[in-house]
Amino acid sequence: FVAISYCWGGEIPTENLPISSRAYLKVTRTVYSILRHISGVASGLPIWLDAICINQEDCEEKGVQVSMMGDIYAAARCVLVWLGNGDLTHDEESVLWSYLTSPYIHNNATLDNISRFGGVGDHLFGRVLQSPWFERAWIVQELCLARK
Repeated sequence: FVAISYCWGGEIPTENLPISSRAYLKVTRTVYSILRHISGVASGLPIWLDAICINQEDCEEKGVQVSMMGDIYAAARCVLVWLGNGDLTHDEESVLWSYLTSPYIHNNATLDNISRFGGVGDHLFGRVLQSPWFERAWIVQELCLARK
């Protein structure tokens, strides 16, 4: 399965997510957007997303599930990070993706290399780093335990 790491925020579930031909699950706009955007990326694998996989109305279940989060993220085939519906242009996204998937960068990741690669400047990374996702303490566990 693919686990999703994202920032829940204080949203109230307002979107109807179809779970069968007759039933819907109320989810936040963020969760709805995540599922809409990653469906092709997950390559047919099941998706684990806490807002859907944990009964949010059952405090006891939530407590049990929170204690299992480390195991869940460690067991996932990969963890996808959702930084939000950003305001990057298509060209900026392409340059950023080229940078992040570059074999050179994976072996030589430094702050100097970030500034020099293909026109990707500090401003572009600064905009990405403004995502509320980076303010969450849980990301350490979610990323450190991820296999991929």
